[in-house]
Amino acid sequence: MKLGLESWPDAFAATTVGYVASAIVLVSVRRVVSPAPLPRDPRVLWYCVIGLCNGLSVVFLYTALTHGPVTVVAPLMATYPLIVMGLNRVIHGDRALTPTTFAGIAISVAGVAVVLAAG
Repeated sequence: MKLGLESWPDAFAATTVGYVASAIVLVSVRRVVSPAPLPRDPRVLWYCVIGLCNGLSVVFLYTALTHGPVTVVAPLMATYPLIVMGLNRVIHGDRALTPTTFAGIAISVAGVAVVLAAG
C-alpha cells in the first residue's frame, strides 16, 4: 500500500479503486458460485451501510496520514475499539461494562498516551 501511495498519492482515488476492484471480484465470484439473484433481505442494506462506513474510514485514515505524522495518527486509530464499544453500548445496550472492560479501556488509553508522549 505504501509503495502505491508513493507513486499515486491520492488517498481517495486509491481507496476508490481498491474498493471497486474488491466489489467486482466479490460479485464475480458470487455469480460463479451461485448464479441465483441476490436476496431481497433488508439486512443487505445494513451490509451496504457498513461497507460504506468501512470505505470512508480508510479514506479518512489515508487523509489523516497525509496531513499528520504517523506517530499521532496510528495511536488515535488504534482507539477505534473503544469507540465501537461505546457506540454498541449506546445503540444496542448489549455489552456489559465490567471491571475487565474498564481495565482494558484504561490500558488502551494509557498506551495511546505513552506513544503520543514519546512521539
